[in-house]
Amino acid sequence: ARVKVISIQVPAVGNPNAKGGPYTLRGPLLEDAIKRARTGQGAEYETGFSARRMIDVETQQATAEFNPSIYLAAIGTRPVMMVVAEKDELIPGAAPRAALDKLTGPKDLIEVKGVTHFEMYINEAFEISSKAAADWFVKYLEVKLDQPK
Repeated sequence: ARVKVISIQVPAVGNPNAKGGPYTLRGPLLEDAIKRARTGQGAEYETGFSARRMIDVETQQATAEFNPSIYLAAIGTRPVMMVVAEKDELIPGAAPRAALDKLTGPKDLIEVKGVTHFEMYINEAFEISSKAAADWFVKYLEVKLDQPK
């Protein structure tokens, strides 16, 4: 209830059409889950995204189960702005747009051209996103320093 305004950079909104509940483990994911349960150690793989790193298969499972779009209704009429990366390889632009469509309060979507998910955190893209967030907060948060609380 204390949150009054929301600004999200490269939002991991999940799939708004996905059903809730645990991810179904099949094939290599199921084999890896069994190995993790028995030995405490699972497989790792390289993500293959713009920022290359190794992650474990358990993280892949947890990511598949992470679907914050089921909480969209709890946002109510709060103002929400999402800043997305045009070339985001993790969160396709359709997902944030679908999430925004379900919201009832003031909303805006800003797309930063020519950058990937991880490039949003540096250089000009970060400056664009930070300024947009600051402007959004100033627009919707009224701060009166000379008035008692």
